[in-house]
Amino acid sequence: MNLSEIVVTFGIAFIDHLGLDGKYNEVNPNVEVEYNRFVSGAYYNSFSEPSVYAGYTVWQGWADLDLGVVTGYNDSVMPYVKFEKSLNENVSIIAAPVWGGGSDQSFGLMVGLNVTMSLTRGRIT
Repeated sequence: MNLSEIVVTFGIAFIDHLGLDGKYNEVNPNVEVEYNRFVSGAYYNSFSEPSVYAGYTVWQGWADLDLGVVTGYNDSVMPYVKFEKSLNENVSIIAAPVWGGGSDQSFGLMVGLNVTMSLTRGRIT
């Protein structure tokens, strides 16, 4: 394991929940650790609760596609899918399918911008 290949990213996501009726937290601070396409992290979720996740970037190209599991929703571990397209070094578009949960039993789409600062090889970018 080459520790210089670990990337730690701190961010704030500004998101919107499309197709859902409920009221959701739309500012989500987050931290992510990435190593060799494996990702894990934590964030303040749409229900204003902490969530942790672990996954793998299954596709990298003009955008990234992550698959994994996440906690913090309905007291269970759930699958997640996240699409992320970088606009520049510190801003990306993110999208993920979501379920309203609770009384909002609808499915929708979470979309937004994630503004980040990365720590890699001892440098902040």
